[in-house]
Amino acid sequence: LNVACKEGEPHTVVEALIKAASFPAPAKISTIDGVRVDWPDGFGLIRASNTTPVLVLRFEGHTPEALARIEADMLALLRSIKPDASFAAAAH
Repeated sequence: LNVACKEGEPHTVVEALIKAASFPAPAKISTIDGVRVDWPDGFGLIRASNTTPVLVLRFEGHTPEALARIEADMLALLRSIKPDASFAAAAH
């Protein structure tokens, strides 16, 4: 998924997400390239695109239930910082 932003906004949003990210164990948070949260059954990632003013979101789960939970948790985090976020499927 991609989230359109104003020019310069993606990096500001990611910085705020890094400060706000808090998930209970066993989740592990990495902030090397955006905010990545790893769970035993999948991961979620929100990062700033280096080429366009968008946030790039990726979710992966070992089961459909895990994927739905991870996506919901990551979107809740994003909406806590950017309530006006609207989503578009990424071009492949």
